[in-house]
Amino acid sequence: AVVSTQSTGASRRMYVLLLALVPFSLATHDCYNTLCVGTDAAKTTIPCPQVDHNCTIQEDGTPKCVSTPDGGEGVDCLSDNFYCSANASGSAFCLYKTSDCYNNKCQGTGDQSSTFIDCDQSNKTCGVNGTGFPVCNPGTVGIGVNCTVDATHDEYYCQNDLTTGVAECIYPPKHDCYDSTCTG
Repeated sequence: AVVSTQSTGASRRMYVLLLALVPFSLATHDCYNTLCVGTDAAKTTIPCPQVDHNCTIQEDGTPKCVSTPDGGEGVDCLSDNFYCSANASGSAFCLYKTSDCYNNKCQGTGDQSSTFIDCDQSNKTCGVNGTGFPVCNPGTVGIGVNCTVDATHDEYYCQNDLTTGVAECIYPPKHDCYDSTCTG
């Protein structure tokens, strides 16, 4: 069972603005886990929308979903170009929309924010480990940009920043003639 929702940059920015007005810090994610799985013999599973709930395990190993303003477990998508989804066990993950050109590096966070590793995001996504070091995960498309083709820009090629790996669309100059036999 896969649950999908779409996030928009505007609503996300509004949420971040709202959080900036709160006098204490809340841990937030882009996408949240949807189920709570117990540690009991039956591995009891209950719905638990962790955007505003937290999954706790009771003494007998059964799961309990508790309302909390801090929310629960989830993932950060590192882009506005995503949909949230969850696997059969309720673990959240980011699905990125397809792009014309893809980033080719992943960046760390925190103390590792100046660390970049190679990662072809046309078929991989970026993440970070517990220390903030970047990791490249196979399986789905990552972050990229879409290139506009119109009367002015009828062709493009992809180029990536050598340090950050951020993709961009390069539009070559448009010419009326492409060989030496043109006149006029």
